[in-house]
Amino acid sequence: MLADRQAHTGLLAPAAGLGVAAGLAAAIKPGAAISLTAICLVVIVATRISPQALVIGAIAYLPFEGFAASHVHGPALPWIRYGPEAVLAVVGLTVLIGGVGRIGRHMRWMLLAIIATLIVWGLSAVSNGVDPTTYLLGVRAEFRYLPLLLIMGLSAHPLRDARTLGRVVVAVAGIQAAIAAAELIGGAAVRTLFAQHYSVNVGGITVAHSTAVKLTSITGTMRTYNELSALLVLGLAVLVAAGPRRLGIPPRLGVALALLMAAMVVASGSREGTLAVGIVLAVAARTRLRIPVLRIVAVAAVLTAVALPWIVVAPTQGHRSAAVTTRVRDKWTQLLSPATWSGQYNAKNFRLYLSATEIRRVAREAPAFGFGTGSIVDPRTIGNRSNPLLEFVAGRLALERGFVYDGNWSLLLMETGFLGLACVLGLLAVMIAAGRWLADVHWIGQWLIMASLVVIELGFFAPILQQHAVSAVFWAFTGTALAICGEWQGRRRPATPA
Repeated sequence: MLADRQAHTGLLAPAAGLGVAAGLAAAIKPGAAISLTAICLVVIVATRISPQALVIGAIAYLPFEGFAASHVHGPALPWIRYGPEAVLAVVGLTVLIGGVGRIGRHMRWMLLAIIATLIVWGLSAVSNGVDPTTYLLGVRAEFRYLPLLLIMGLSAHPLRDARTLGRVVVAVAGIQAAIAAAELIGGAAVRTLFAQHYSVNVGGITVAHSTAVKLTSITGTMRTYNELSALLVLGLAVLVAAGPRRLGIPPRLGVALALLMAAMVVASGSREGTLAVGIVLAVAARTRLRIPVLRIVAVAAVLTAVALPWIVVAPTQGHRSAAVTTRVRDKWTQLLSPATWSGQYNAKNFRLYLSATEIRRVAREAPAFGFGTGSIVDPRTIGNRSNPLLEFVAGRLALERGFVYDGNWSLLLMETGFLGLACVLGLLAVMIAAGRWLADVHWIGQWLIMASLVVIELGFFAPILQQHAVSAVFWAFTGTALAICGEWQGRRRPATPA
């Protein structure tokens, strides 16, 4: 206790110095004052709480990051947008340096897979003559919250962290589901209150922006309805894998939250999210009840194909005031139309047309390493005309219409080739293997299997690894699961999961 008090007292001098400097800077340049004040607060907070508490706090904040950025202007905006990411990166590096001796077998495999991925991505950048800063931007875009894996993976109390993390994710997902329900009932007037609208400019280049163009979908405080549905699915997976009692949540409340989350995923119109809910329930049915899920899915697919001529309904003309049920029905009806799967330019499924074109182009011109790590996500490549999407019609249309980030796997395929994409899928395979090993020991193993399969599925339709809140939850839980693997390594497994 005395040592803690002395440590806290030792912070008064640097904090006071930074405060005086911030006060002097305020008279000269307000932006510098805000920066120094933010640094002062970070120094105080980061030294008073554990790294794992920082991670949990960040996860509670990130779903509301866009909402906060929309109401902050001027020099403080970059801090709102990039501050948590920078702090967690520094803390993650510090934890890794101090905890090398605690790295377990499963964490070693994960780190080796990450290093292999970075090496292959580096070869992609070198072989294409990509600028080193562009390479770093490409790595950051996909792995910005990878430090959470290190912080949680080297925790001394992973079992406690898993329970706390699960409760926070369920709470955040529940709040987002409640906001989505309010948007569903209140319409555009309520959606306007939570819609994101901000732009971050550095050196005359817009490096981050979010503006709600249409208010016809429920998004919570997230940028898109797909991002909202992804977060809700991860929260639902926590409730399904752990059960409310293990998290200290009243059973009735847990069931109500699970139903609300699933209902809001469907109501958002996210077909990908609805399929992800099915994946979560299928994994639970297979691992807990030993139900032959694959056989059931195969039979259902055959029956759907046979009944297709009778169940196809002509879609109605969409309108902003159309009922939610009508819009959701039309979205699903589109999937039953053969034209949707034609892969042609004039079809409604532009994502398939773009992906098919990208796959053919990579296979023909740069199969191994693609066109260079970061060559698409770096906004400077559009100005200097080095962006590979500018070289073909589908790519130029994607840039004009904002469809560049419609799929994580096609984007990585363009940038890093088949080898780079295989490395990322290998990472997810390591996670699934760790989840299977841990599923009989702790509920987080089952969650890791669910989340990895959900990420693979959603990666075809959205930049799932680039979404801040979703990525942070995924990496934090993965690190916690690997830490628990280290806890149980060499021990006798319990009869029932913890």
